[in-house]
Amino acid sequence: LQGLGSNTPTGVPYTEDEIMAIVRGEKQRGHIPGVGRVLPGQRTVIPPPSQGTRLADIDRLKKREKLLTKQMNMFMRLFRSDDKFSQMLTQLESQPEYGCGSGSGGCGDDEP
Repeated sequence: LQGLGSNTPTGVPYTEDEIMAIVRGEKQRGHIPGVGRVLPGQRTVIPPPSQGTRLADIDRLKKREKLLTKQMNMFMRLFRSDDKFSQMLTQLESQPEYGCGSGSGGCGDDEP
């Protein structure tokens, strides 16, 4: 701000105190360069998404899960049809970590 010079109201560069007053006074929240302030400052309450939005998200996620399950089942059938892949899957499924949800804590590395 000190380098603004003639862009200041008085035509004199801002002092250190003026810069600090500007910084403390306006945090530039909700500011888009070239547009300006887009949200009111402090104490703004942004409402949570509506129930309809949540239900639409849940519906979308359920459809996505159904599609992924269908694709996974298709790949499993494909792999089971090949002897070599079938043996590999059998070995994989016999490992204790394969279940991802059963046992002590679900998926992921529990060890440090």
